[in-house]
Amino acid sequence: MLVPVFAFAASDSMMMEHSSMSEGDMMMQADKGMMNSSHMTEGLSRSCHDLKMLSTDEKTKMLTDIGHNMDAGALKQVLRCMFPGSMKKRIARITDRDLKFDPKRAETLYYVPSTHQFFVTCTGMKTVAYVVQGDETIVNPRSYFNDHRQQFVDAAKMGKEMFEKMMMEMK
Repeated sequence: MLVPVFAFAASDSMMMEHSSMSEGDMMMQADKGMMNSSHMTEGLSRSCHDLKMLSTDEKTKMLTDIGHNMDAGALKQVLRCMFPGSMKKRIARITDRDLKFDPKRAETLYYVPSTHQFFVTCTGMKTVAYVVQGDETIVNPRSYFNDHRQQFVDAAKMGKEMFEKMMMEMK
């Protein structure tokens, strides 16, 4: 069973203004507002070497937390430090608006075999938009994604709704 792990946590500076912005504009503003904020995910400021040395359980939790917190700038640590090279697989280029947050940008879907997690990027904020936990029986991640696509759509939709709600509350 796939369990969506999604969400957004954004800094107050990001939320304060621009109530009539498009999703793409909100992502750009989020990028500007959050890049100066401190990381919300515990341990994300560790050295690349330390992130590489984390246990599988620690990496699973940290990736889930990054997807929940949407830590701006965290994508570099995820791709280069936590899951370098063959430790992750690029599954698809995401252009479907139902699966991404910024309608103006294509995103990437990755699969991490060691943690059985899928994640979609949010390149505007240089982070992970959301994480979907797969099961341990995944043989072909692309087929798994296609067979469970609706769960990815649901995770993205819930994340977008949370983000929009937070934006409205900050008015």
